[in-house]
Amino acid sequence: MANNYFQFKQFIIKQDRCAMKVCTDACILGAWFARQMEGAHSILDIGSGSGLLMLMLAQQSDASIHGIEIDPGAVEQSMENIRESGFYKRLSVFHGDARRYAFPEQYDFIISNPPFYENDLHS
Repeated sequence: MANNYFQFKQFIIKQDRCAMKVCTDACILGAWFARQMEGAHSILDIGSGSGLLMLMLAQQSDASIHGIEIDPGAVEQSMENIRESGFYKRLSVFHGDARRYAFPEQYDFIISNPPFYENDLHS
């Protein structure tokens, strides 16, 4: 039976309540983002899902990192993943639609993990 989590060196991602699971593409994207965010003090992850990218960036910086997620199950799961990590003091997740959400601040660095296509072919 497959695990319902993915273990990194510094944190664990539980993903049983998230539509998008940990995959190689997301890990590569997170590593690439980590090298692009030099000097960022505040980061926003749109569609934060399980919190994977937020936690990957938290390993590489001291920035304050916010996520926004529309799916309630993913919000609960990402908050659990963040709480169980050593980075929980700098990370928070908002439940809502990024197109309409009144964010508490402006961000130095904004990320999102594609794909996010409407009316496209299903996998």
